[in-house]
Amino acid sequence: MTNHPQATRIQGRLHGGLAPEVGEEMGAGGQVDQARHFGSYMRVHRAHTVMLTERGIISREDGAAILRALGAIEAGGIESLGLVPGGDDLYFTTEARLMERAGPDAGGRMHTGRSRNDLDATVTRLAVRVDGQVALEAAVDLAGAVLEQAQAHAHAIMPGFTHLQHAQPITIGHWLLAYFDILAEDIARIEAALDRANRSAGRRWPAPASRSTAPVPLTCSASTASWRTRSPPSVPAPTRWNWRRRSRSSPPTSAAWAAS
Repeated sequence: MTNHPQATRIQGRLHGGLAPEVGEEMGAGGQVDQARHFGSYMRVHRAHTVMLTERGIISREDGAAILRALGAIEAGGIESLGLVPGGDDLYFTTEARLMERAGPDAGGRMHTGRSRNDLDATVTRLAVRVDGQVALEAAVDLAGAVLEQAQAHAHAIMPGFTHLQHAQPITIGHWLLAYFDILAEDIARIEAALDRANRSAGRRWPAPASRSTAPVPLTCSASTASWRTRSPPSVPAPTRWNWRRRSRSSPPTSAAWAAS
């Protein structure tokens, strides 16, 4: 039976035990995500620590100690944390290593004024922002190449098809423009998703369903993490599923993009 934290929570809701294969799959996926997001976790930790220091919520000495410790941890890479597959968690392990380096008093202040929901949502948005930009550039390049070929073959005749049968003649350029239009719609969707991802994860709710007693500003960490704006202040704002669901909404038509 696995000791993965997520699996342990699920086991409490089931009448029987969790199949070992399921637990191993969950643990493996968690390890991949932790390795992928390690750099983003460190970036968000630094941004939050800078904000806490600038606002006077923690002392400059504690802030400097935390930042030095985070730098050492990041320099060592995720391998230096000694995570046990299927057992350890990046959040708590990083905190433990931080306290070892900065001391329990200073290290224990890094999470002041925020919850894990806030941290996870911010890290996920950073990852989506990076991956989305890569996908956007690739889609734009492909659309440009398709458009060039469509222009080059604007007068090349080919048979049209309907239900796998020959239909009226069309041009290769006309046929390629259909794929260009599909790509233009995909580009609009990626841009819409990036617009939603490029927002701070909602700083009015640094606790799961309420707010912190610490004087945390509504836009804290936003400038350090280069967010365009912040999410509306609502309880679901820190949760990942909510903004992911909204990012699937249909974008505007591609006509404006194609005409540009």
